[in-house]
Amino acid sequence: MGEKKEKEPRLLIDVCLTAALPEYLLHRLGIDAIRVDKLLPMNAADKDIVALAREQERVVVTENAEDFRDLAENNPDHPGLIIIAGGVGKANQLELVRIAVEKILADAEKRRSYKGHVYEVAADGSIKRYKLPKKR
Repeated sequence: MGEKKEKEPRLLIDVCLTAALPEYLLHRLGIDAIRVDKLLPMNAADKDIVALAREQERVVVTENAEDFRDLAENNPDHPGLIIIAGGVGKANQLELVRIAVEKILADAEKRRSYKGHVYEVAADGSIKRYKLPKKR
């Protein structure tokens, strides 16, 4: 019998990112993605976004690094976080998120879990994967 492979990530896209991301990810990579404003009010608090992500087991995708890093640090069992560089424009947002998702998929192939990890993509496309410690 084969080892259990982690299922592909489902994504929750923050409203600070282009509305084109969910459709792009579905058609380009076959990834289930939905924008926050389809499930919560447009002005939903970041903590409510994280709660929804945990409830639906969705990786949060944002450019709001500081706030979401803090929330991830305080919720070490979060389903995952993708942070892309800010101020890169809509077309580059699509590319940076694609890079992150492909890294998550490659990690899953190697049986490396994305859950509880942060994937941070710089404007040049370089990516860091790390796990934040729980605050004491």
